[in-house]
Amino acid sequence: MNHPCPECGATMAMKSLEHEERVGGFRVLDRACMALTCEACGAADLSLRDLQLRELRAARIVLLDRADAGGEVYKYARKALGLRQIDLASLLRVEPETISRWENGRVAMPRAEQLAMVALIDVAEHDPEVFTRMVRGEPAGSGKKLVIRAA
Repeated sequence: MNHPCPECGATMAMKSLEHEERVGGFRVLDRACMALTCEACGAADLSLRDLQLRELRAARIVLLDRADAGGEVYKYARKALGLRQIDLASLLRVEPETISRWENGRVAMPRAEQLAMVALIDVAEHDPEVFTRMVRGEPAGSGKKLVIRAA
């Protein structure tokens, strides 16, 4: 099926799209996205979900790669997940003030909690319905409550 470009009217085709995202002080280059791209002007057609997945992947990469990621990265990851501090605190079983301390750089986030955030990102990316139920404190689907626990 032909898709006309909304910018110039030329034909759009599915292509790999490279994207650079800044996560805290880190630069993440994402080449994992496919999108309808105009062959003439290069305009890309991305859904909101595509953009959310880019942010989640970027946060995941930095959290996995850097044990010393820092508060800006933790805040970026939380926002990419669409969570308030209180929601993330509940999922990680910590006080909301702890999330604030991590994000403001007053206290370093333990590696176990960083990896728990990576697990949350994985669930949000691969099964958004289960992630939504987790945030609401509902059963994850098997009748059992799914909880991400840090060590």
